[in-house]
Amino acid sequence: MSERRRNKRDTEKAARELEPLSSIAAGLRRPVEAPGLWDRIEQDLGRFRQTPAALALARRTRIRRIAVSLAAAVWVAGVTILFATLDDLRPAQVIMEEDESAAMDAEQRRIEEELARVEPIFRKRIAEENGAASLVAGQVEYLDSNIEMCRLAHEANRLNRGVRRSLIDCSKKKMEIIHQYLARDH
Repeated sequence: MSERRRNKRDTEKAARELEPLSSIAAGLRRPVEAPGLWDRIEQDLGRFRQTPAALALARRTRIRRIAVSLAAAVWVAGVTILFATLDDLRPAQVIMEEDESAAMDAEQRRIEEELARVEPIFRKRIAEENGAASLVAGQVEYLDSNIEMCRLAHEANRLNRGVRRSLIDCSKKKMEIIHQYLARDH
């Protein structure tokens, strides 16, 4: 069978299948008469129109809600900042005594001297291993950034016991990690 005959046969078959649908399509092209439809639509829309006074009241209410929300947000932020800057609300526990401060100074100096001794050895070994110890190096870098943040906080408030303790703890942890790494067999 030639291509032309097959195409003609398929076209006639499709036309027979579409015949019932063409009468439905013709019925859909006629306009639908719905008496009073537009009047009902206008009436419904009119119910939703607001007077100028109602619009002004809604605007004032919206502004009041925004103002109250902003005031609440500022209050929450203030309380959050207050609690974030204090370790405890009791000043006697937050502020260090002079002898305690001197003891912490001595402990920090001891740790920094030890780090000054072992850190160059650690850095040299890390460089020699060409990234094989990247996890340990990452931990030390992370602790370095924490130590720097603690130092900045300590500079801002030298008498805050919690900040000072965090600085010492981060430095100790860094020293422990370096000692453990250097103690491994390579």
